[in-house]
Amino acid sequence: MHKLLTLVLAVAVIASLVIVGCAKPAPPEEPIKLGWVAFLPESHDNVKDIQHAFVDKVNEQANGRLVIEWRGGPEVFAPNDIGTAVQSGVVDIGFTCFGFYESIVPGVNAAMLTQITLDEERKPGGAYDYMLGLHKEHGLFYLGRPDRSGPSMFYSVYLHNKIEKPEDFAKLKLGSSTAGRPAILGWGAAQVMLGPPDFYSAMERHVVDGIAGMPVTSWYDFGGAEITKYVIDQPFYDSASSLIMNLDRLNALPKDLQDLVIDTFVQAEKELQVKTLADLANSKQLMIDEGVEYYKLSPEVNDWYITSAYDKGWEFQQESFPEVTPRLKELYAK
Repeated sequence: MHKLLTLVLAVAVIASLVIVGCAKPAPPEEPIKLGWVAFLPESHDNVKDIQHAFVDKVNEQANGRLVIEWRGGPEVFAPNDIGTAVQSGVVDIGFTCFGFYESIVPGVNAAMLTQITLDEERKPGGAYDYMLGLHKEHGLFYLGRPDRSGPSMFYSVYLHNKIEKPEDFAKLKLGSSTAGRPAILGWGAAQVMLGPPDFYSAMERHVVDGIAGMPVTSWYDFGGAEITKYVIDQPFYDSASSLIMNLDRLNALPKDLQDLVIDTFVQAEKELQVKTLADLANSKQLMIDEGVEYYKLSPEVNDWYITSAYDKGWEFQQESFPEVTPRLKELYAK
């Protein structure tokens, strides 16, 4: 009887080992996938910078649990549609411009009028937190600004002829998109509304006397050095671009992955500002090397030039978005 019991137990143990050995291992957990889009093509340096400084780092540090995938540029969504696409959840993350989705989140384009540093903007209870609250009210999470330069550092005016006095500006026709409109009208010039792809041809054919509201990095890449004689050596405004995410999609992530996405972009924002400033300086030097003259306005005219641009910018914002502009001006202006 004892031998029989021992034999039965031995057979049971062997059988259980065989079953365990033949059992299939649990399938690996599928990663959470997020898609991101941009108002610029995949080949553009800004898109490459976001991919390197933010997307690749999130993917690496998530260790296979979260993957952010490129879904396309303007061939997928028109720039003005990205905000709506992110808000509705058609896509999870969008690189866009404040002005493109200001109809969804009223007043946010005021951020390009900033006169504070990135560190000041990120202080608890400061401009970033207020902007985040505005975005959350409309189903978006405001990650931050991928190519922030700094106060009065981003846009330039490219000219056929040298302009040195306020009364000279009143005789100009300057081409721009929405970003440059307030400054142009503040200077008393006439604005010719153009899309960025049309800037070069309008300048080349002398449809306009100059172009305002484009960073020198983009203008140089467009071949602007070939048709520009002068640049006022005093940039204005800051970048109007932003990175936004669908709020529900962010909140659905495990807490540690939420923190990973948010914290990684905070660091990326700092790195990208350094790169943006270096790129602006490099493109300026390339313009000079190709014979373009950068010139200074007199101190008095320069003060008028900057003050007029910002005063008209805030006037525009106040007229369009009176409920939020006073607070935004308190946070961004000096």
